[in-house]
Order: sequence, then structure tokens, then C-alpha cells
Amino acid sequence: MCGLVGIWAKKSEGRNAFGFIHAATEALKHRGPDYLGIKSYTNCALGHTRLAIIDCEPRSNEPFESADGRYCLVFNGEIYNYKSLRNDLEKDGVKFTTN
Repeated sequence: MCGLVGIWAKKSEGRNAFGFIHAATEALKHRGPDYLGIKSYTNCALGHTRLAIIDCEPRSNEPFESADGRYCLVFNGEIYNYKSLRNDLEKDGVKFTTN
């Protein structure tokens, strides 16, 4: 089971929250011992610890960031029909970087 943490700040304090996010993410490391990742932005910061089960390659480490950098995602869960969803999205031109 992975661990995730996030913080949102009204003012431009997201980057200043890195220390807090790092400490909080470290505290969750027992939930995801395979990788620890953090992304910080102007108004928010996200942390993720990963328990690698499917696609154990480093390219699947989170947080995920969209190609244009506009979106960031941390996720804990299983999408059971991910193969059929992926096929449908690829038909629409979506490009994936992980399995």
C-alpha cells in the first residue's frame, strides 16, 4: 500500500512547504518502501511513497507530472480495467509513458 501526502497554500508558500512534505512523506515510508518522491509548486506540494507491484520500473515512480507540467498526480489504488481504458485512450491519441 502506497502513502501520499499533500499541502495547499493560499499564498505562494508551496515551495516553502518542502521540509514539511519531506518529513511527512518519510513518516509514510513503511507504506511504500520502494520509492519516495516529492514535487513542490508555487501553491502546493505533493509527496508519495511507492510499493511497486505493477510496472516496477523507475519511470512509474510518482508523483506523475503531465507532459506540459500543468498537472501533477499522486495515486493510491488499483484500476482493474486499466488495460481496456488504456486501449481506448490510445485510440484517441493519448500517449503513455508507463505500463
